[in-house]
Formats: sequence, C-alpha cells, structure tokens
Amino acid sequence: MAESAIPYRHYEPSLLEPVYPQRTRNLEDLAVLLTSKAAQLTRGLHPIVLRSLGTLVRSMNCYYSNLIEAYTEIIYLTN
Repeated sequence: MAESAIPYRHYEPSLLEPVYPQRTRNLEDLAVLLTSKAAQLTRGLHPIVLRSLGTLVRSMNCYYSNLIEAYTEIIYLTN
C-alpha cells in the first residue's frame, strides 16, 4: 500500500458541525446564478468533451473523497 502524502489525523465528526451555512436570499441568488452559468458552459461544449469532463470530475471526486476518508489507494470504478 502506498504511503499517504497527507498524514492521517482522527477528527471527531462533531467538529464539522454546523455544516450548513445560514440560508439567506443572497446565497439563494448565488446558487441560481451558478446553475445558470454552468448550463451556459455545458451548452457550448462538444458532447465528447462533456463526457471526458464527466469522467475526469468523477475520478477527482473519488480521489478527494478517499483522501477525506483517509484511504491511501485509489480504486478506479468503471461502469
């Protein structure tokens, strides 16, 4: 097993609370704007590029999720 570049430290889950930001109108407006901008971005991309980006983002999410969970090996999942 490969050594982790980030040393493992145990944290109590309660240190993550509260994990939800206070709900405000400004936050809701930003969420709508982000969704709109993301839709504009994907409309301009070729379907092959979209699929490639999806694959890349899935592997990045897996990698960082594993780092958070303190796993040191990446397992690539395929459909």
